[in-house]
Formats: sequence, structure tokens, C-alpha cells
Amino acid sequence: MCIRDRLYTEQNVYRYRVQQAGTVSDVDMTVTQPTNPAQLTLITCAGWSEEHEMYMNRLVVQADLEEVFPLAQTRRTGSLLALLEGIR
Repeated sequence: MCIRDRLYTEQNVYRYRVQQAGTVSDVDMTVTQPTNPAQLTLITCAGWSEEHEMYMNRLVVQADLEEVFPLAQTRRTGSLLALLEGIR
């Protein structure tokens, strides 16, 4: 899987690469455990059940940090898009 995305904060830009994505049971808490090295883990609801009127699964996406650079660096270039195109 080679999906990349960026997370922006007030000070930095973080670039992540998705390593895996899938669904787990709504009671599976193993995906909330710490990882080594640290990963970004996004979790949302999946698998709506009309019968139970609730989501039965969780969609989990885990990504590794690839790069961090200061947000101020993007301001100096004059074009955030140009900078981001340059780091692909």
C-alpha cells in the first residue's frame, strides 16, 4: 500500500505513509495499543446493522511517519502547493 497524506498543525507538517487498513470487531481494543515505532492510527465506525441499529465494526487505518518539517518553511516558499509537490 503506498498511500501518503499530510497532517498539518500550527507548527509542523507531518507526512505519513499508510501501512495497513482494515476492519476489526467493535470490541477489539488491540488497535489502541502502543506500537513501536510509533504509528498514527485512525479509527472510525463501519458496518452499520439495521437489525441492531448500531455499527458492528471499526475501520482502522495505520500509518508510519515519514517526514516532519516546520509549517513556517511552507510560508517562506510562497506556495504551499509547490513545496508539497516537491516532497512527493
